[in-house]
Amino acid sequence: MSIGPSFLGGAQNRLLPMSVPFRFFIAGGVFHILFWGMVGLNAEAVSDFEGGLGTALSAVHVLTLGVFLMTAVGASLQLLPVATRRATRAVWPAEIISLLLIGGVPILVWGMAVADVRLALSGGGAVSVGLLIYIVLIGENLFQAKGLGPVIAFAWAALASLIALSGLGLSLVLDFELGLFADHSTVAGVHFVLAVFGFMGLLAFGFSFILIPMFALAGSVANRRGYLILGVSVLAIALACGGIMLKKDPVIESAFLSGLIAAVIYVCTMFGLLKAGMRKRLGIPFILVRSSWVMLPVSLVMGAVIGTGWISGLGWTVFGFAVLVGWLLTFLLGIVLRITPFLASMHSTLGEGRPARLSSLTPEWPQKVLVVCHPLAFVVVGGGIIVGQGIMVEVGAGIGVIGALALLAYIVDVTRRLAYHRRTG
Repeated sequence: MSIGPSFLGGAQNRLLPMSVPFRFFIAGGVFHILFWGMVGLNAEAVSDFEGGLGTALSAVHVLTLGVFLMTAVGASLQLLPVATRRATRAVWPAEIISLLLIGGVPILVWGMAVADVRLALSGGGAVSVGLLIYIVLIGENLFQAKGLGPVIAFAWAALASLIALSGLGLSLVLDFELGLFADHSTVAGVHFVLAVFGFMGLLAFGFSFILIPMFALAGSVANRRGYLILGVSVLAIALACGGIMLKKDPVIESAFLSGLIAAVIYVCTMFGLLKAGMRKRLGIPFILVRSSWVMLPVSLVMGAVIGTGWISGLGWTVFGFAVLVGWLLTFLLGIVLRITPFLASMHSTLGEGRPARLSSLTPEWPQKVLVVCHPLAFVVVGGGIIVGQGIMVEVGAGIGVIGALALLAYIVDVTRRLAYHRRTG
């Protein structure tokens, strides 16, 4: 798989208008603030969450749909055409996707919060239509792509998970009204696995094979290694879904073991790329990225321990928080800090002016605030959930809000700096 410097060759010809990916990033930043705010205002509900409509379920979807999905869609709509060297035919499908997702997610999460199934369904319907257009748009690009090996395979597997989890998500909302499932929690567990590990996890793995070598100026991941990680990851996801549906603990334990093997190979590969790369100083964003790589196998071990009941008092809420906030959110924040000025710098070369230096587009203080507040919020809120102390959850969530405000200020400031460069450059 050859990526390297050629990744950027002629990239300007494949750029969407900057307003497209950045509206998703800004929306994700707003939802990030809302997530921590909801955690703090509903500390007891979050600590004791066992499923069902309400503020805790709404907070989870503010994170998964509002932060993860928004950021993933915005980044992939822009980065995938650059990587595949296949420009998006038209901008209007991306515009429609943004309207449906940014408009639909607030309705969906509000419906969940107030236990209004019809409201949740209307928002979920808009989100599902937006995701359908997204799947078609990305799928068309993937069909034309050549030479990216495992990256394309990861993307296809992620899209397949997205199709399945979207259908299950709407069905789960309908179940509150119609009673479609004999065991709601079982289907919800499969939905969680497909959303977190199937879509977001596989997408994060696949894009890592592009972004990490590019930022570290390292060689590409060997195709054999990439396909190995993909194969073991898909096996783990399939075992997890099957074990949950059949309620077979040995199958679920096998899923954790397979997932841990895939995670260890992936993490060792990523650290190996950084070690071999020519660029050693990767800045504040990679403090978060490295931390997320550590948290991935740690959270899987934690889940295996919780599942076997070796440590009493630890529930699945602890595992969910470790995976969602400790691994995925931490990884996403690091990547957003790194790619936001990177995309802005690519847009600065359009036109006749001189290109902007990456450092001139990168605000420092918001990064420093975020890199302190996010890990601290994770530790304090996680500790509060474990010991059942709502006050700890409230304090940690307040710290998280500060970090989230810093991230939104960072994204807005990058756009301001680019606008200034275009006026003066």
